[in-house]
Amino acid sequence: MRDIADALPVARTNKLAILFKRSIGSEAALEVQKLFAEDLQKIAFLNSKILQIIQAANRALHDAGIRHAFYKGPLQQKILYGDYYAKPCLDADILVSPKDFKAARGALLDAGFRIPDGYSGLWWTFFLGEQPLLAPGQLYSVDLHHRLQQPGSPAPRHIIEFLDDVTPVPLGSQSVPTIGLRGIAMVAAMNLVKAVYHREPTGGHALDVLVAMSKMTADGIEETQAQARVQGLAGTLSFAAELAAEVFGVSNPLGRDAYKLPLDVARARQLIFAGEGQPLQRRKLLVHLCDRPLIDAPIEAIRWIMSEAALHSSPLTGKPSNSKAA
Repeated sequence: MRDIADALPVARTNKLAILFKRSIGSEAALEVQKLFAEDLQKIAFLNSKILQIIQAANRALHDAGIRHAFYKGPLQQKILYGDYYAKPCLDADILVSPKDFKAARGALLDAGFRIPDGYSGLWWTFFLGEQPLLAPGQLYSVDLHHRLQQPGSPAPRHIIEFLDDVTPVPLGSQSVPTIGLRGIAMVAAMNLVKAVYHREPTGGHALDVLVAMSKMTADGIEETQAQARVQGLAGTLSFAAELAAEVFGVSNPLGRDAYKLPLDVARARQLIFAGEGQPLQRRKLLVHLCDRPLIDAPIEAIRWIMSEAALHSSPLTGKPSNSKAA
């Protein structure tokens, strides 16, 4: 029982408390059960708000005839874990093609969403490839994306192909387009890399990679690997799958000896579950992850340097001059 109590803070930090509770059943002591109940109540409140926002945003984009797909968040949880309340969510993420980004933003603004102060600059829309928008009457937001990764890590070469492989998720009277299993695995892998760069706990993304691939057939996994190669994300997916398998103590879904991590297991667990330990050198990891390191690594390194410079420019971030971009 002491082990369960000791593990709970780690699970909470990695947004895995409810999934941890499901894995142990009724074994936890009463005081720990109360903590789980508090977590579930919080997640039910947060995710219900996000689901309402998803319905409003989906309706606006559907009515405007704009092709889109939601990813991460409660809809992805429904696909992976069977319900909308497995992990806490604070916003909704939407992907559109770059050519539809301006029109999609306009449709959401027309529907009552608004751009928060300090989030209108080119750093957001060009370098990060997203636009945060607050929902009508809410403190929660949607992040409208035309890119899927931050500068400094391998970028998908064909964003539109993520919109070609969607799963409709029922939500009230709507059927909401959501990125499917192959896309989930690749996006979770990219988010894991981002968290490793920033030394943030990322057990939730690591588990998403494993669960997404556990739901695939052997042919589905091969197709995902093939798609990752097309997208220039084979190294990213291999790194994430091996890292996730090591820290959770399971077999790599891509196969035994499919990939050799550039770090040991103890250090990997520190990075994934606590965001601590000796960090990986960003430039070396970028080269390690790139499928075409001599071509892609210099491009992404330059994009990262330009993004970092733009981050500290108030006109480009949209932040007041005495403020700092998030």
